[in-house]
Amino acid sequence: MATERFECAPRLDLESDTGRAWSNLVDGLLRSVPLQGASNFHARWRRQLEESAIPFLLAHQPSGLSAFMAGQGGSSAATTGSTQQRADPLDRLQAYIAQRLCAPVSLLDLSRAAGIGVRSLHSLCRERLHAPPMTVLRQARLDAVRRQLLRGGQSVSEVAQAHGFEHLGRFSAYYRARFGELPSATAR
Repeated sequence: MATERFECAPRLDLESDTGRAWSNLVDGLLRSVPLQGASNFHARWRRQLEESAIPFLLAHQPSGLSAFMAGQGGSSAATTGSTQQRADPLDRLQAYIAQRLCAPVSLLDLSRAAGIGVRSLHSLCRERLHAPPMTVLRQARLDAVRRQLLRGGQSVSEVAQAHGFEHLGRFSAYYRARFGELPSATAR
C-alpha cells in the first residue's frame, strides 16, 4: 500500500480573495489577544478563531485536501467536484451556516461552501430564500439566539456576542425586525 502525500503551497498570495480572508481571520485572532480578560469578549468566539486558522489554510491548499482527508490521497478534483455538483448548493450553504453560527463567516466562505460563485449565490438566495446570503446567515444566527434566549440562563449580550453580534444596538434592531419584539422581552 503506497503512502499518500499531501503537499502545501509554499506561500499564500495575501492580495487574493483567500489571502484577504486569511488576513481577516488572523487580524481577528490578534485583536482578541488583549481582550481575553475583557468582560465583553467571549472565550468561545476566540476559541473558534483559533480553531479556524489551521483548517482554513489546509482547506485552501491546491492539492485536493478533501480527497486526502477522505483517504483517497492525491488531487482528485474531478471526483470531489462531481460529488459537489450533485448536491444542491442551497443545501450545502444551509449546512455550512448551521455549523458556523458562532464563527466568523465571509461572503466568500458562503460561496465556497455552496460550491458556486458569489454572483450565483446571490441569485440563488434571492430567488429561493428572498434574501441576500449574508442576510440568510444573520437570520440563522438570530434564530439560534432566540432559541437560546428562550431556554434562559444567559444575558442577552452574552448570547448575542457568542453568535457574532458585536454591536448590540444593531443586533437589537435586527432582532426586533425579525421577531417583533426586543431580545430582552424574549429573555424574560
